[in-house]
Amino acid sequence: MSNKSRRQFTSEQKAEAVQIVLQTGKLISQIAKEMGLSESS
Repeated sequence: MSNKSRRQFTSEQKAEAVQIVLQTGKLISQIAKEMGLSESS
């Protein structure tokens, strides 16, 4: 197993991603990729 640490995203980053999805109607995966976030975040 690798000892990679998981990236941490702030609540603000997650909330911003949600707002963009709601406002634009784009797919979650698309917005996450654009923002450098993982889709599961």
